[in-house]
Amino acid sequence: MSAATLDGKITEGLASQPTSIDLIEGLEKEWRVEADFKTATIIPHQEFDVEMEYGGTSFPVGEVKPLRANRSLKIGLTDAEGVVEIIGWGLQVDLREIQELPKHVGRRFLELYGKSLQGELTETEEVCFENICKDVDYRQFCQSREMPRYREATVIRDRARVFLEYLTDRIELSEALANQLRVLEDGQRFGAWFTVDDDGEIVGIRGVTPRPAIEDVDQALAEIPALTNDDVPDFILERLEKKRNG
Repeated sequence: MSAATLDGKITEGLASQPTSIDLIEGLEKEWRVEADFKTATIIPHQEFDVEMEYGGTSFPVGEVKPLRANRSLKIGLTDAEGVVEIIGWGLQVDLREIQELPKHVGRRFLELYGKSLQGELTETEEVCFENICKDVDYRQFCQSREMPRYREATVIRDRARVFLEYLTDRIELSEALANQLRVLEDGQRFGAWFTVDDDGEIVGIRGVTPRPAIEDVDQALAEIPALTNDDVPDFILERLEKKRNG
């Protein structure tokens, strides 16, 4: 191939390549195509302008013991509405009342708690109350509302130790509780109102009243439903045996 022919091929090849002007004109055509939003997916916006965790864990509910949170409550703030929301509780509080947030939390809990007792919760409220019961110590709250229970027992003193003996149980009292029974003699039976804590331990005794001793322990035990020897502690069986033997 001659030099002239080769030069002609190169010139022809260059002429067939798009110039920078051609490329720009092509892009302008693409830019003029209208956008199609028919298949576009909308990304949901943040539900709240600000989300935070509230560090307070104590909320008044009109009891000696306040309602306790198991974990930090999540709060969402919406600037446009000027309110904060306890997420999952269905509770909104005006920013102007934010300092009274503990009161509003306690009130919301009591509102739904009362409705739950009456079976009046709506479906939405049921979800909220379920969330609330996960956020707070619901068991402790329920036990704090239990009224003291009346029971009868016998005081047993063993040197510095003081026990309460029931028909089927015996427990040792703390020094503070034992001091409340100083008026009673060793072996004396009494009745009183007992307050227990979350674990069922006695934390208060009031209304102590002496009671006559049980004359017939066998009969007293027989009156307890479904009671068998397997349910009776050894010290009770020993007492029964001594009584039988006179």
